Order: sequence, then structure tokens, then C-alpha cells
Amino acid sequence: AVAQINEALRLSPEDAELCVQGGGMYLEMGLFDDADRLAREAVRAAPGSADAWHLRGQVSLTRGQAAPALADFHRALAIDPSDRSVLIDTAEAYRRLDRPQRALATLAVLSETYGPSQTPANVLVLEGLAQEALGRPADAIDSYRTAIARGGGPTDAAERLAVLEGAGAGATASR
Repeated sequence: AVAQINEALRLSPEDAELCVQGGGMYLEMGLFDDADRLAREAVRAAPGSADAWHLRGQVSLTRGQAAPALADFHRALAIDPSDRSVLIDTAEAYRRLDRPQRALATLAVLSETYGPSQTPANVLVLEGLAQEALGRPADAIDSYRTAIARGGGPTDAAERLAVLEGAGAGATASR
């Protein structure tokens, strides 16, 4: 698939969508320099493409550069404010920047795009992490429990839940 994308890019180097597809493949493979190059080409070729800005932000976030990633995610959201994947990545960038209140606000906007009781487990886990950071263990426990019940979420949800419930049991026992 990479060879096919490379050949397509050789034939159509200005095709922003191809750059985004190729960059996404490179990102998944851990080839960050190549992903970054294609993300920058996509933004240059189509500055009005939310996908191009999102990819560029994903590359930065993967490299541990949350502030530039957040700026790129905001550019993508200015173009398409309801893109769920950009909203998730935006919340993650806020979390990494130790801005849990903003992460929670972003997740609230994201949750509104789902039907009742349809919020995915990974979103609930991010919500739990933000609530923990804000010192709201009871709310975090509820988010983790719901995420686990939905299934398909990150494995650390059960670990975080056990830690919080253990801390609560320890506090009760010490009283």
C-alpha cells in the first residue's frame, strides 16, 4: 500500500488528499519524518483542508509537541467543528498540556455528537483522566465504570478504576 501511495504521489504531488492518506500511513508505521513532510505538503497544497491540519497536528502530538498540535487541531476545527477525531485529539492535547478543564469542555462538545448512551469508551476514559486531574475521583470512577461496561476502551481504564476505588477504600478504612 505504501508503494502504491508513493507512486500516486509521484504522479500527483499536489494532491492534498493523497498526501493526507500517505502521511497517515507513515504515521501509523512510525515514520514520523515522512508523515510530517506529507502533512506539510498537504497543508501547503490545501490550506482549507481540515484533514491536512489534523494530520499535521497528529504528527506533532505523536512527537510529544502538544502545543503546536493543539494549534493545528484548532485550525482543523475552524474548518470542520464537528469532526469527532479532531475533537478527541484536541482533548488529548489539552490533557497533555495539563489543562483538564479545557479537555473536559472539549469532550462535552464531542459527547453531544453522539446519541444517548453512545459515547465511545475511549472518550469516557479521557473524561475520567480529566476528572482525576481536576480532583473529582467520584466522577472519574463513574466515567471509568461506564467505559469498561461499553468495552473496547483502553486497558488502563480498569487500572485507573482499581487505583481510585482502592484509594477510596483506604480512605474509608482510615476513618
